[in-house]
Amino acid sequence: AWCWGANGYGQLGDDSNVDRLTPAAVAGSHTFTQIAAGYEHTCALDTSGAAWCWGKNDVGMLGDNSTTPRRIPVAVLGSHTFTQIAAGYAFTCALDTTGAAWCWGWNGNGTLGDDSTTNRMIPTAVVGSHTYTQISASHVHTCALDTTGAAWCWGSNSGGMLGDNTLAALRTLPVAVVGGHSYTQITTGFAHTCALDTDNHAWCWGNNGDGALGSVLITDGSHVPIAVDGASTFTQIAARNTHTCALDAAGGAWCWGELLSGGITGPRVPTLVPSTGAYTRIAGGFSHTCALDADGGAWCWGLNGKGQLGDGTIGDSPTPVAVH
Repeated sequence: AWCWGANGYGQLGDDSNVDRLTPAAVAGSHTFTQIAAGYEHTCALDTSGAAWCWGKNDVGMLGDNSTTPRRIPVAVLGSHTFTQIAAGYAFTCALDTTGAAWCWGWNGNGTLGDDSTTNRMIPTAVVGSHTYTQISASHVHTCALDTTGAAWCWGSNSGGMLGDNTLAALRTLPVAVVGGHSYTQITTGFAHTCALDTDNHAWCWGNNGDGALGSVLITDGSHVPIAVDGASTFTQIAARNTHTCALDAAGGAWCWGELLSGGITGPRVPTLVPSTGAYTRIAGGFSHTCALDADGGAWCWGLNGKGQLGDGTIGDSPTPVAVH
């Protein structure tokens, strides 16, 4: 694993608190298969399905039954075998081999889905008998897909990002997203959620103050899924903060919402990001976006005050720059 950007709590895992403008190796001899970055902590799965976390830990988001920050990876307790991991603002969630969801860390808005608002320092089961295939954690809410493609969300609902067509302030248990759609991917932003259906069309719900839902028909937001504008179909989608990005079948990246381009207010509908090649994977940060190209090269764009673009500078970039 390699990390770059802010490192005030050791979230880069290189046994320091020094910000890095280019990729730094995560300490240890672990071989990881998946990685997830939260706001000030990071978690990853190794080849055996064990979870490891590092960085800030004031509310237990590292899952080691402590509140001690860690500058190198520490094992998440519980002997679980996980297949997927997702890092939220100050909490972490993962799916085990049976499709059960487990969460730990901050739970002030019910983000852990255990029918409480109590913080947890070790993995705690999400209540319910659902079998999940994908999970996504964000600032104050969590969403997951079950084996039928139905979407379930829990946590804060202040912007309607749970998609249950209610004005409930929060949900401490998973609630079904309305609309009857069958989804293949789901992603959570600061106060919005997006998903791809089986026809590769994008749907979003929640707060739309910065255009994160991708539709000019909606002003403030929507408590139910709405179709993203345009005729494009996508193969992958990633939401974070108040922007959303997706990849099309040709590897083109499309983004919408604010903070698309180095802090400049972006378009309210999907707009093609300039690139020199095709992308195979995309991920959204707090105010930046990164993608991998077909050769395994990494490219990032957006804000860069902490070196999160990985190009050796702290200059913002409205277009993709190569990670060094």
